Amino acid sequence: MNFASDNSYAAHPAVLTAMADANSGAVMGYGADPVTARAEAAIRDLLEAPEAVVRFVATGTAANALVCAQMSPSFGRIYCHDDAHIETSECAAPEFFSHGAKLVTLPGEGGRIDAATLARTLQVGAGVGLNGGRSALVSITNATEWGTVYDPDQVAALASVAHAAGLPLHMDGGAVRKCGRDA
Repeated sequence: MNFASDNSYAAHPAVLTAMADANSGAVMGYGADPVTARAEAAIRDLLEAPEAVVRFVATGTAANALVCAQMSPSFGRIYCHDDAHIETSECAAPEFFSHGAKLVTLPGEGGRIDAATLARTLQVGAGVGLNGGRSALVSITNATEWGTVYDPDQVAALASVAHAAGLPLHMDGGAVRKCGRDA
């Protein structure tokens, strides 16, 4: 196995088969087709978020960069772990697409930020002044670059700290555990 990137290797045969099976008849493009509608509905159902807007992009880098750009102004501060994927593996895409937002890295055991560290950092960050940027977003990676995962209580604690500061919490990665069950 090689986990270098989500776009380094050829498509899995099952993916190619599914694409061939879906490639029949005339349908509207650009997301106005029944396959996309079913995929969007499945994601909303999984997340128990019937009003969620679902957008598909070609790579994880594109997804992360677009989230950072959407959630942070160019003068924003995006808080993440020292070894977060957006810091170590995105070739500055979050900074580029947000037109200059700053990634502010935080320490933490096993690639995870803890709520106390985030709270202290946000308290200090609130006093950096106009030239230091504005706190805009907290981003965590799950599973981390260390292979560890945040448990639901850790995510809830980080979300509580972030939301108390008026910040959204972004989760990069596909290893999501919802309420103690694998999702």
